This record gives sequence, C-alpha cells and structure tokens, in this order.
Amino acid sequence: MGNDTYPPELIDLMSASFDAAYDQIEAEPSQALQLQFATRIMAAVNAGERNLERLTAIALGEDADQFDTAARAPAAFAEEPSSAT
Repeated sequence: MGNDTYPPELIDLMSASFDAAYDQIEAEPSQALQLQFATRIMAAVNAGERNLERLTAIALGEDADQFDTAARAPAAFAEEPSSAT
C-alpha cells in the first residue's frame, strides 16, 4: 500500500485483530504495548497477511520478528539508551 491508506474492510480486519490480542492480555495493556500491537499488525498487513488469527498471533509477538516493525514505530516511542549512574 504505497500511499499508506487502507480500505475499510482491511481497517476492520486490523481492528478485529487488535481487539482479539487486547482481549488475551490479563492486565490492562500499557500504551507502549498497544503501540506494539498496532505496529506489528500494520507491518504484517503491509506484508500481505490477511488472516485474523495470524494477525492476532503476530500482534501478541508470535512470529512478529519476521516483519520490519522498527522502522514503523513513531520516534516518540523509540527506546533511548540508558545512562549508567
């Protein structure tokens, strides 16, 4: 998807996979974890994945390493190196 827009049915699929992953977390997921879910789902969709169960598993971190998600994370959430004290 060269222009970074998604048709409504694909947005519905991404939303459903996000919700399914969210429902599998016992505690309230942090904003950072929610960002990871969304980033993993978008990376997988951009790579052609369209299966709800697979997208949910990828959001939860299963096989997520096969997708380039680091380049898609907003700079505000990038990890900063810790300084030694």
